[in-house]
Parts: sequence; C-alpha cells; structure tokens
Amino acid sequence: MKLLTRIANIADVKTGEYIRSRNLDGADEYKMVKATMNPIVPEKNQIEIVLENQSTITTSLEHPMLVYRDRWKYIPSAEVKVGDICQSSEGESSILEINPGNKDIHFCDFSVDGNENYYAGTTAKMMVVHNSATLYYPIWHLEVEDLLVLKNNKGTEDNRVRHMDYGVQFSKLFYERLIKNEDVTLFSPSDVPGLYEAFFEDQDKFKELYEQAERDPKVRKKTLKAVDLFSAFMEERKNTGRIYLMNVDHANTHSSFKEELAPIRMSNLCTEITLPTKPLKHIADEEGRIALCTLSAINWGNVRSPSDFKKPCELAVRGLDALLDYQKYPILAAELHSKEYRPLGIGIINLAYFLAKNDSNYSTPNLELVDEYAEAWSYYLIKASVELAKDKGACTKVEHTKYSDGVLPIDTYKRDVDELVKPNSRMDWDSLREDLKKYGIRNSTLMALMPAETSAQISNSTNGIEPPRAFVSIKQSKDGVLKQVVPGYPRLKNKYELLWDQKSPEGYLKIMAVLQKYIDQTISTNTSYNPEFYEGEKIPMSVMLQHLLFCYKFGIKTLYYFNTYDGQSEIDLDKEERDEKEKVLIEIIDDACEACVI
Repeated sequence: MKLLTRIANIADVKTGEYIRSRNLDGADEYKMVKATMNPIVPEKNQIEIVLENQSTITTSLEHPMLVYRDRWKYIPSAEVKVGDICQSSEGESSILEINPGNKDIHFCDFSVDGNENYYAGTTAKMMVVHNSATLYYPIWHLEVEDLLVLKNNKGTEDNRVRHMDYGVQFSKLFYERLIKNEDVTLFSPSDVPGLYEAFFEDQDKFKELYEQAERDPKVRKKTLKAVDLFSAFMEERKNTGRIYLMNVDHANTHSSFKEELAPIRMSNLCTEITLPTKPLKHIADEEGRIALCTLSAINWGNVRSPSDFKKPCELAVRGLDALLDYQKYPILAAELHSKEYRPLGIGIINLAYFLAKNDSNYSTPNLELVDEYAEAWSYYLIKASVELAKDKGACTKVEHTKYSDGVLPIDTYKRDVDELVKPNSRMDWDSLREDLKKYGIRNSTLMALMPAETSAQISNSTNGIEPPRAFVSIKQSKDGVLKQVVPGYPRLKNKYELLWDQKSPEGYLKIMAVLQKYIDQTISTNTSYNPEFYEGEKIPMSVMLQHLLFCYKFGIKTLYYFNTYDGQSEIDLDKEERDEKEKVLIEIIDDACEACVI
C-alpha cells in the first residue's frame, strides 16, 4: 500500500481519507473521515482567524480549536486570542488577527474516528492522506474466478473495480499440478485454519494442510483443472496488462527475513518490495506494521569495472539510512517498521546502455558479464550496511534477518540459475559472513529493482532494467514534455536492441533471473510481447504459460506489467531521409506509478 499525502481544500476531502490533526501531547494523529456534511452557519456564528504564515481559517464560534498555551489544548474558537499558536496546513503559527465571519463562506463538517467533528469553511486547507493499493490474494482462494475478472472491461461498473491492481500468489504445488495436468482445489482461508499462514511460512506444512482439506468432505471447496485456472489468470493478465504475479515460496526462501519470524505475505504496487507486514486494527495500532522502502538506484552505465561499485554503494546506503531518521512518517505503524528494520531498496538504472556498450543485448545477453557486475553490486551494498552497523549499530530487529546468521542472497537463490551461468564467486563473501555474525546489519534489505522513469530522465539514462522502446523518446508527464535520446546513440545505435524488436521475453527473463540471484527483495519484472512475431498475430496461451514456468524455475519472485505491442506508441520521424537502420522513433510515456518511481 502506498500512502499519498496532499494539501486539499476542505471541500475536496473525501470519506475514507485521513486528515492530520494534533493530540494533546502535540503529536500528529491521522483520523479517517467517516462522513461529510455541508451545514449552514449563520454569519453571526462565524469567525475568521488569520495566522502569521498567511493561512486563514474560517470556522464556527463553537467549534474546538487546538491551540498552544503552555501545552496543547482544545478550546472553543470564540475563546482564541491574538498570539495563540494553532495548527494550519502549513504548520504551526501564531494568530495574527481575528475577524467576523464571511457570509459567502460555505462550510464542511467531517465526522471522523473517535466521534469527533471538524467544522470549517470550504476554502480552508487540510493535510490529507489517502492510499493507493495493490491487493494480493492466493490462487487457491475459493472466489478466485470472480476476483480475476474484476479489472476487465466486461460487465458493469457495479461488478468491476477499475482503480485497484491485483497480485495473484502462486507456489510450487500449483506449478507441479499444472505440469502434471492435474486438478487444483479452491478453499476459503477461513474454512481451513492455518492454511493461509503456512502458504507463506512453510510450504511442506501448506501442502499437508491443503491435501488434508482436499480429502475432508466437510470443508467447502471447488475443484478445477490447473491448466484452466492458470489460463484464466494469463488471459486476464494479458488483457488488462496489470494482473501481477507473486511466487510466495521464492519471496520467502530467497528473502533476507526468516520465514518463521517475519514472513513475506505481499508485495507492493510495482512488485519490487518484499517486506514483512502486520494488519492494523486501528490507525494508531502499535502492534500493526506498514512496510515502506526508501529507494535509490545506481547508474550501471557509469561503472567501468566491478570495483567501481564500492563508492556509490557506500554513499547510497549511508545517505538513505540517514533519511530514515530524518523523514516524517504519516502513520505510527510505518514509523515503527522503518525504525525496526531500516529497509532500503537500491536498484539499477541504465542497464540497456550498460549492455550496449559491452556489446551485449537482451535477446542474447552476456550473462557472465551481468553475473560479475551484479555480484559486486550486491557485495558492496551489503558490506556498506555492515560497516554502518559497526558505526551506529544493527537494526533493532536484526535477529529477524538471515543476515544475522551470516546467510546471504547467494546462499538462498534458486539453484536452477546455475544452468544459465556457472557459479563463480569473485568477492570475499566468507569475511563478510563473519562480519555479519559479529556486527549484524544496519538495513534488513538493501536491493530492489524498481521502475526508474523519473531518474532516467534526469540522468539521461535508459529506464531501470528495461530495454528502450525507442532511440528518441518524447516523454510526457504532468511536469511537461522532455525529448530524450538513448545514451551513446551515434556510437551504439546498432548495439541497442529495442523492446519491440525482441521476438521473445526469454533473454530479458534470463537477465532478471541472474540479477535476482543477488537481490534480497525482488524486481519489477515485465513480460513483453510483439504479436507480429506470432502466427496470426496472436500470442499462444502455451507460450505465455511456458514463460510463467520459466520464471518460477529460475527463481523470479514477482511479475509486474504484461506489455503488448499495438503499434500506436511509436512513429518514424524521418521516414523519407533515413534508412531502416537509422530510424529514430518517438515514444509517448505517461507518468508511471508514484509509489516506487525514483
């Protein structure tokens, strides 16, 4: 879940959002709006309060105002005085003047958690927090067939959810049944105690409970062919582009967290974050935990040798770790999680340029090269966090991490990756393991490969780990229009491989598998298809299912977008003047997800 903060006119605040207030200890509180009303306040009962920071609050005389007089207290607005300190959307400020109300002001009244009301003129502003979410649910859920179709364009608005994305969770058992052309059984998690928890924490226990439930005639269930269920998932993923996938066993076994202490039960909007979470019973629940990840990326295009990673990795880790203590947190559960685990997500930008300048591409990648650089990148990130632990101490819940036992991502990756590139340890991992056991680690996670559209524009890099869709792009966002040329175009134009020139995503997926070997979180892995390379310009279901199995076999934890070329986003600028090899393309790119884009 992504928490988004905005300053809103009171009239624009909606039910379900959270508004910021102060408690009597002076601490921020966020309370959910349960209802909104528009009362009429007679002019004689109105008051206008002007603050030194130029904010103006118009409210009713009876409405409580939070002011500071030796301590924070609520008093009726009629009793406030010039010089009192009160709250506004711009922060604390003293009252400069107090005026009669304005008959043209409309009012809005919120009822919020705690049976409290907020009552002010609609021109006033308020700090508002709302969320954007991706829902994750298991493939074996009893209602999965209904859930899968919620994003498609069939049906009516009453039975469709357009503004939420979905991640469907798989594990080894379901891939095995697909391969064997067997059935799968759907259950409600509430009907089989312990099944949902075991799905993340212990796959052997999950299989035992699952098969017991299949045999139990008293348990509500539905049975269908595994291939039909997988096909339904793939069809919706292809048609919507935004039904995501999570392999929960890989996300836990190849995690930096111990499954029995801090299991991974979900990912995020862009599928690159895998952190433990706990549900909240209420907004100030001290037992709940919301996972945030502080992100950055290293430009692989500027790295000339693996040893060059040392300095940027140190800077990234130390800078982001300091930010964890500096930044403000809108929700207590988010602050507690960040302070206990201190998770970071340091990714990659400019991978396409890195490959091109090293005479490699996506379809036939030099996986040994990727492996060598990924190993150094991972090693120096972990080492930087260990050095920081020596200086400032390990994260307070370091015992929840495998790092505390000297267990590294290179110890838990899916060994099938060795079929793609032979294992070749070049870094001093043994000494690092001993330091981990002795000092612990400052940050429970360090790597995550996120979308990086904004930082790619700023640094004139290719977007994250993705192949470019065009040599010249016109990138259009809310901030304006930017023209961008891939780095080194005059020299490397014949080395770059554009996304829609790839006949299959397999080469790209091999790169992701090798990178995942060294990553403690996961990757925003896309699957992209150009129908022009398939008979009848239709992507066979068998091909898509084959790639799902490919991803699982080689340890890929999550899948993000399903991209299909429709020929609408690129045009040839100089068709009359250039030959086919030198064509320059335009790509129109809208804003990506604000949750993880750096």
